[in-house]
Amino acid sequence: MRRHVLVHGIYLALSLLFASRFFSLAHPTSFAITEGDPALMCWTLQWVSRALLHDPWHLFAGNAFFPYRHSIVLSDAMVTLAAVNAPIRLVTKNPWVGHNLLIVLAYYLSCVWAAWFVREWMRSEVAAFWGGIFWGFLFFRVHHIGHLQMLSFQGIPGAAAALLRFWRRPGLGSSLRFSVLFIAQALVSWYLAVIMTVILAVLALCAGRDHVFRRRTAKYYALIGAVCAAAIVPVALPYRRAFADSTLGDRLALVNSFGDAVHPSDYLTPPASTLVGQAITDNRYSIWGENTLYIGVVPLLLSAAGLVWAARAAMRSGKSAEAGHARRLLATGLALVVVGYVLSLGFVSPSLGMPLPLHYLARAVPAIAGLRATPRFSIVVYFGVLVLSAAGLQALVAGWPRRQQIAGCAAACALFLLDVFPVNLPVHAGHAYEVSAPDRAIASYQRSRSEPLVVLHVPINYFREPYPVSEATYMLDSTEHWARILNGFSGSVPRDFMDRMTTLNRLPERDAVRLLLDLGVDIVAVHRGATEDTRLRDFFQRQPWAAISPLPTGEYLVLIDRAKSRTNREQ
Repeated sequence: MRRHVLVHGIYLALSLLFASRFFSLAHPTSFAITEGDPALMCWTLQWVSRALLHDPWHLFAGNAFFPYRHSIVLSDAMVTLAAVNAPIRLVTKNPWVGHNLLIVLAYYLSCVWAAWFVREWMRSEVAAFWGGIFWGFLFFRVHHIGHLQMLSFQGIPGAAAALLRFWRRPGLGSSLRFSVLFIAQALVSWYLAVIMTVILAVLALCAGRDHVFRRRTAKYYALIGAVCAAAIVPVALPYRRAFADSTLGDRLALVNSFGDAVHPSDYLTPPASTLVGQAITDNRYSIWGENTLYIGVVPLLLSAAGLVWAARAAMRSGKSAEAGHARRLLATGLALVVVGYVLSLGFVSPSLGMPLPLHYLARAVPAIAGLRATPRFSIVVYFGVLVLSAAGLQALVAGWPRRQQIAGCAAACALFLLDVFPVNLPVHAGHAYEVSAPDRAIASYQRSRSEPLVVLHVPINYFREPYPVSEATYMLDSTEHWARILNGFSGSVPRDFMDRMTTLNRLPERDAVRLLLDLGVDIVAVHRGATEDTRLRDFFQRQPWAAISPLPTGEYLVLIDRAKSRTNREQ
């Protein structure tokens, strides 16, 4: 018991340490990046959490991109994470508290479930502890700190461990345990659902037919399939429809164009935020982009040791159980690394002039073409390194006394953590979050209304910023009142969204005003950046159907009386 408490205490302490690089532990209401992708993820998390508690039939509706009716499907719904976050919403309205807790949980559960997977396979506590440290603190998670759905890949080794246990002892309990973990991970992100399926498929293929398909397992595979389909299909169907009415469908063209997305140096070069990486002149690997995929020196060395041990054991032991175990380990580790790298390359290879396997997979299952950031398949590579490095550590310390085994494992973990710890970040953890003055005022008006208000925020940042991160801030601030907003930001947008926003960006021109009234807008929230446009304020001051509500910050709201606007238009 003392050993388990110590191990879990180490995992939790390290999880808090790494997470503290992105928010203050003393002030969990803050976050390092409160705009762009993190704001989008936080908004999505809060909407789905709220819907689970109060209106599950409108889980995918969202209040952004109005009048689009299912804006949540423009990103990952993160249903599992939202279910964890839902009780937190009952305690605090601050959107970052639950978001930050989920980051800590992602680190911690990655450690716990990766250790479980290694323990199930190798029956070694020392190798299991290393596996937890490696999977828990991959630099990939730092690289995706703005993508809560992508850094939450802790369920993959949990599902793999549950599958190993099911193969060992097929039964109702083990099959349901695997189903629950598979569903929980799949409903976080479609990227992770596909990546997990690839990993489990490789495990199954390398485990051997006699191990995977036994007489007792057929009925339980049917149960697993039925349970997983019942949970996942209802969530997947809205995404299928979104390919027709949003720019998600444009990604289908990637199968003919996108490739050579990764290079070996992406995995081997320490990022600029690490101790070694900051000493590299003109280091192009930062926490932005998609190609910061650093594995680490220690896991690569341990993987090499694992390969050597497995190859020797496979050749030396003939048909013994040890030889069979070594062959399965060798085949699984190598297959995961190769498959992960090939999938990470993308759909076609311009350098080779040929389609890649992902191209044919996307042809068979078109939704896979929506996975445009193929370097994320590197998680499959990491899982191969997890298998090989754990075997390598186990082989290196096998003949040592117990205390020396623990010391050797501790040294490997410490060196790995020093190698990947983000000592020098381009963001600051103490960035406090505060709802904008216009959104606080909208919340006050919303409390007096039974129906959600319809709001346009200006400036419309698509026409001011190369990457309109401030649009996501409007979405995040809308969690204060949940009014319907015309603004929105995501990896894709509704088909008619940009045409609509282009017209509205011409306010107060006649066609823009007509569209504003046709959409039933109740409030135009004028933020900093648009307050200096005197034409806009002067126009609304002259309208009998509009009233200006000034705010202490110099910003203001335009309150529109729909009944008066209709009367005015009829006259």
